[in-house]
Amino acid sequence: MEESQTIRRNETIFNLREIAFNEENSNSDRLKAIDLLNKMGGFYTENYKVDSNSTIEVTLTD
Repeated sequence: MEESQTIRRNETIFNLREIAFNEENSNSDRLKAIDLLNKMGGFYTENYKVDSNSTIEVTLTD
C-alpha cells in the first residue's frame, strides 16, 4: 500500500512539473502547478501563534 502511494505521489509530482515548466501551458495553469508542488513539498507550513488579545490595525488608501 505504501509503495502504491509513493508511486502515485511521484507520478503526480512528475505531471505537475510537466505543466509548470511547459511554456505552451497558460500562465495560470503553470502557476497553479507550481503552487501545488510547493504545497506538496511543505513550503507553506509556517506556524504562527495568535494572541486573542492582539489588535490588528488595517489602513486602506485609494
